[in-house]
Amino acid sequence: TSQLVGMNLVIFCSWIGITCGNKHRRVIMTVLNSSELVGPLSPAVGNLSFLRVLWLSRNSFTGQIPGEVGKLSRLRRLNLANNSFSGEIPTNISRCSNLNYIHLAYLGNHCSLLAITLGDNQLHGKIPDIFGGLRNLVFLDFALNYLAANIGKTTILEEYIGNMSNLLRLSVGGNIPIEILQLENLQVLGLEKNNFTGMTPESIGQQRQLRRLYFDHNRFSGEIPHSLGNLTRLIELDLGSNKLQGTVPSSHGSCKFLSRLYLNGNQLSGLIPKELFELSLIEFDLSNNHLTGHFPVGIGSGNLTGLINLIYMNHSYKNLSEAFRNMSAVSLVGNSELSGGIPEFKMPKCSNKVASKRHRLSHRLIIVMLVIGGLLAAITVALLIFLCARRKKRSTSSENSSLDVIPRVTYNSLYKETNGFSMSNMIGSGALSFVYRGILEENGKFVAIKVLKLQVTGASKSFLTECEALRHIKHRNLVKLLTSCSSIDYQGNDFKALVYEYMANGNLANWLHNRSTDGEENHEPKTWNILQRLNVIIDVASALDYLHHQSGTPLTHCDIKPNNVLLDEDFVAHLGDFGLARFLPDAAKLLSLSQSASSLNIRGTIGYVPPGN
Repeated sequence: TSQLVGMNLVIFCSWIGITCGNKHRRVIMTVLNSSELVGPLSPAVGNLSFLRVLWLSRNSFTGQIPGEVGKLSRLRRLNLANNSFSGEIPTNISRCSNLNYIHLAYLGNHCSLLAITLGDNQLHGKIPDIFGGLRNLVFLDFALNYLAANIGKTTILEEYIGNMSNLLRLSVGGNIPIEILQLENLQVLGLEKNNFTGMTPESIGQQRQLRRLYFDHNRFSGEIPHSLGNLTRLIELDLGSNKLQGTVPSSHGSCKFLSRLYLNGNQLSGLIPKELFELSLIEFDLSNNHLTGHFPVGIGSGNLTGLINLIYMNHSYKNLSEAFRNMSAVSLVGNSELSGGIPEFKMPKCSNKVASKRHRLSHRLIIVMLVIGGLLAAITVALLIFLCARRKKRSTSSENSSLDVIPRVTYNSLYKETNGFSMSNMIGSGALSFVYRGILEENGKFVAIKVLKLQVTGASKSFLTECEALRHIKHRNLVKLLTSCSSIDYQGNDFKALVYEYMANGNLANWLHNRSTDGEENHEPKTWNILQRLNVIIDVASALDYLHHQSGTPLTHCDIKPNNVLLDEDFVAHLGDFGLARFLPDAAKLLSLSQSASSLNIRGTIGYVPPGN
C-alpha cells in the first residue's frame, strides 16, 4: 500500500498503473491488479476526487473496504476481486452515482455465509461457480435480474445447488434446476415472475419441508401436479398467471395448514373440489379461469370463518351465509352469471329460462339506461371503494409483513440463528440479559434475541414481567415482541429468551454520544438533524401517553433511559425493555397506596431514577 499513500508526490503520474488527466494532472485511473500489494487499503484513496477507474484485483488486500470509497463521485469502474477483504461492503458506495461496473468477488472463502440477496436489480452476466462452496447458505435470492448460469450443457446452479444442504429459501430465474430435489430443508421456493415454461414438475411433491411455493407469473402449462398434496406443511401456494389446464386436484385438501391459495389467471376447468372448502383458507382466488358448476352444497358449515378475500367467477352458490359471516371484503366484480344466494349481496333473483324474448329486451334496455344515467356516481363510488381497499390492504400487509410472528421457536433454532450465540452477533448487554442479532430461518430477516442471565437474581422474574406487559399492549412506538422461548440448553440448564423485531439504528444513547452501533469499528460520525430529534421526542411521548392513559390497564415502564429507546431503519423511536414494568392500580387503590411511601418500591437502573417513576 506504500504506492497508494504517497500519491501527493509530483512524480506519481509516471508510476506504473497510474494515469493522470491531460488538463489538471489529477489521477483519473488506477490499475494495479496482480501487483502483489498487501495489507489494508488506505482510506487516503478517498482523496482521489477525479478517479474514474479503480482496479485492484488479484492482490492480497486485507481488512475492510474503506468507506472513503464512497467519496469518489466520479468513479465509473470498481474492481476489488480476488483479495482477502472482510467485513461489510460500505453502504455509501451508493453515492458513486456514475458507477456502472463493480466487481467484488471472490466469495468462495466465505464458507460461513448465511444469506445472499441480490434480487430485483439489473445484474447481467453469469452466476460465478464460487456459490457452490457456500454450504451453510440458508437464503439465496437472484430473482428479477438478467443473470445467466449456462456453461456448456450444464449450469452452475445445477452443478452445485445440491451442495447447499442447509438452504431454506431459493429464488432464481432461468431453467428449474433438477437438483432442487436434493435440498431437503428447503422451506420457501420462489420462482415467480420469470419465463419458466413446460410442465410443472411432478417431483416437486418430494420437498416435504416446503411451506411457501411461488410459481406465479410464468408460462407453465399442463395440469397441476397431484403430488402437491404431499406438501402437508404448505401454508401458501401461488400458481396464478400461468397457462395451467385441466381440473383442480382434490389432493390439495391434504394440505391442512394451507391458508392462501391462488389459482387465478389460468385455463382451469371443471368443478372445484369440496376438499378445498374444508381448509382454513384466508385468501382464495379462482378468477379468470373456465370453472363451472356450483359452490359445494353446505360449505357454510365448513372452516371458512377466517376467510377475508374470495374471488370466484361465473358460478352460482348456495348456503354461504355462515361462510361469509366474518368476511371483511367480498369482490364479485366480473361475475356476470351470478344470481340469487345471500340476501345481503342484493344479487338479482334467479331468472326463469322460459321468460319471453320481449321481456329480456326490455330488461336490457332498462339496464343500459341505468348504467348511462349513473355512470358518474358509479365512478365516484368505485374510487372510494378503491381508496378504502388500498388502505385496508396496507393495514393487512403491515400486520402480515415478512417478519411474520413466529408461533414457537426452540433453543436449537435460536442457537443456529445467532451462530452459536457468538460474540460477533452480540449487539448489547445489561444486568439481566444479553442481546444478539440473528437471522430468521423462516424468511432471512434480522431479529433481536434477548437471552436472560438466569443465574442472576431477578432475571426469571424480569422474563415473566416482560411477557405479561407486552401481552397486553400494542403501539407503533413500542418494540414488537415476536415470540419467546423457555427451554433447556445443550448443558441441561434452563434457558429463556425473547425475540423482538430488529432495530437497525441501535439505541438513542449511541446517537447522543456518537458511539458505534453493533460494535462496528471506524464508524463515521453519527449525524442527525433537529427534525429527527424532535420526532424521537414525540415518539417517546406518544408511547408513554399510550402506556399511562390509552392502554386497557395503565402501565409504568420504570426504566426509561436512552439505552431503552431504540431506532428503526426509518428513525422511528420504539420504547423497549419492559423487564421492570409495573401495572398501575386503579384510582381508588392508588390514592390509598400514595399514603404509604413504602408500599410502592422505586424501580429502575441503579443510581438513576427514570421520569416514568
